[in-house]
Amino acid sequence: MLNMNKSLFSVLALGLSLALQAQSTTAEKSIVNIPKSEVRKPVFFEPDFSIGGATLNIRDEADFSGYEVLAKAIGDKRYVFTGEDHRPLSFNTLLEGKMMHYLRKEKGFEYYFVEAGFASTWLLNKYMLEGDSIAESAIKRLFSPEYYELFTNFRTTNLANDSLPKIQAYGLDIERDITLAMLVLVNLVPENKAIPDSMAMFIESARIFAGTREGQYDQFNAFRSDERDDPFDFSTNSGIFDDYGYFEEEYIDFSTRSTVALMLQNYELNKEVFHAFFSENLADFQRLMAEMKLWKQWIEYTDLRVPHMWALREGYMEKNLVQFAADHPSAKGFGQFGRCHVSQNQKAKDCGLGFFNSLNGRVARNHPELNAQLVSIGLYYDGLGDEFPESLVQLTRKNETSSAMLYTHIDSLNDEDLSAKFDMVIVAKSKRGGAASAGGGSQSSIGLGYSAVFHDIDLNAFNAATQFNITSPLLMHEFTYEVRLDGRVQIENSFGVFANLNASFVDTAGLSPDKQINRNMSLSGWSYRYGVGVDLVRSKYFDLVPTLALGYQRLSYREESISGQGSSFNSATVTEFTNPAFIVDGRIQMCLNFDWLTLKAIGGYTLDCSKTEWKLGDNRLSTGPKTRMSNPYFGAGVVLRFGMND
Repeated sequence: MLNMNKSLFSVLALGLSLALQAQSTTAEKSIVNIPKSEVRKPVFFEPDFSIGGATLNIRDEADFSGYEVLAKAIGDKRYVFTGEDHRPLSFNTLLEGKMMHYLRKEKGFEYYFVEAGFASTWLLNKYMLEGDSIAESAIKRLFSPEYYELFTNFRTTNLANDSLPKIQAYGLDIERDITLAMLVLVNLVPENKAIPDSMAMFIESARIFAGTREGQYDQFNAFRSDERDDPFDFSTNSGIFDDYGYFEEEYIDFSTRSTVALMLQNYELNKEVFHAFFSENLADFQRLMAEMKLWKQWIEYTDLRVPHMWALREGYMEKNLVQFAADHPSAKGFGQFGRCHVSQNQKAKDCGLGFFNSLNGRVARNHPELNAQLVSIGLYYDGLGDEFPESLVQLTRKNETSSAMLYTHIDSLNDEDLSAKFDMVIVAKSKRGGAASAGGGSQSSIGLGYSAVFHDIDLNAFNAATQFNITSPLLMHEFTYEVRLDGRVQIENSFGVFANLNASFVDTAGLSPDKQINRNMSLSGWSYRYGVGVDLVRSKYFDLVPTLALGYQRLSYREESISGQGSSFNSATVTEFTNPAFIVDGRIQMCLNFDWLTLKAIGGYTLDCSKTEWKLGDNRLSTGPKTRMSNPYFGAGVVLRFGMND
């Protein structure tokens, strides 16, 4: 036992030393253009990357630490596009705002590119540049709270009395939200101007459609929680408008496709009348009708599930960017789009199995001068599990939990696929602190552990029959094999061995020495349990894991009796009793993590579901001592964890 304690102490000391060394390595901020010869070798089998990078502050609006690396990396280029996964909404909008503010301040960027169309842009600029109350009301209803907060932040920036350019939106995409198009259309109708009969149905239908949709959004928003998630918690998708929440008991759900088709038909038959009526805002009206016509074509492709739906969008976005560059030869703009749109190569694995020419891919092939002014940054999130490149797993391990790292020299990763897609990457690490992987994004690990567990088993009845006086809990040496899936679910197999207790005495019973009985007794046992648990605390350094297990436990009592003085004629009589039990076991484990080393504190309760009689061979001793194996227990342990699919 003493030797085992020494070994355990040595393992703990070694683990703590390595863990502290790893923490000091992580705490050091990377610097752009670190010479490879000066890079510290990672502790745990990581490649020796010479990649440059910096930690980006996300939460504090006034703190732009780390963003100077971005400024140095982009130089004088005019366009910066980041590619996101749309699900981590809170994180995305915070990063989007920080990037836009920094680029405006340091590089004079003024245009905010959006993955939306003309109507969205029209409303955004009405609000951000003019403070239009109708536009603000529409944005508050029809956009998520995170985006409304972002646009309000841009509005506040534009009101600041400084010499920097105002932030204005520019939409590159097809207008896919017809509700916004209808709202803009209604706002373009001139006041105090008689509506021609040939247009009356058109205008009134637009008003009904827009008003109905706004009512539906109001009702949906009333049911939506205003609580904000931690922006680094990528396990939730709150704020996403997967369901617009139409309530037919109070509102009629009109057919958007049929409404748009009839309105376009009316417009085509009476173009001259429409143009004369909207003469004050003719350019905006014509653009709006073109967007509605394009939407109709796109939605028909979508219904048919044909690749035309992707080709149409990417081609339209390319056309708009090229037109913007021609109309604004010295302007600078930043945009955050879905990651598939900003990939520079053709096969974008970030969009499932989609094989198509993305926006940035089209620019790279068709417009080399424009491409020379464009920076593409891929945005990845540890823990989402969607096509997380294997090469980024090593970088993620360097991140502190709830942090975002910008890496500028991704060519040093030796990942041709990744470097063909983007100029740089940003890797955001979830507050859960796990390391994602290419194999499904799991934060999995395998662990081998040892625990010293003390079981408080009531052996009073047993003691009366055996001369044992056990007043302290029984010590079990428990050896564990565990698998952690996605950093939260824990599957645990444990095999335990009770410490062997021995006792010897001479039973004289008033007999002469040659008749006395020498007795040697031992009590031992083993246990197996299979359990499943869930980590309740999403932290890199601390876990709280309740586990429920089923198992089998067995105590064994062995007695050896020798009569007389132990002559060669006196053979030993050996009797062995067993107490088998099927158990249900619940425990809670508090874990302190140091990279691959985990220290545990354990508390739990074992419930004996079997009969309590002891057995002699196969026969139960119904009249003999009974021992119930139900008992509370406590202990401590250590686990060595190894990455799996990392």
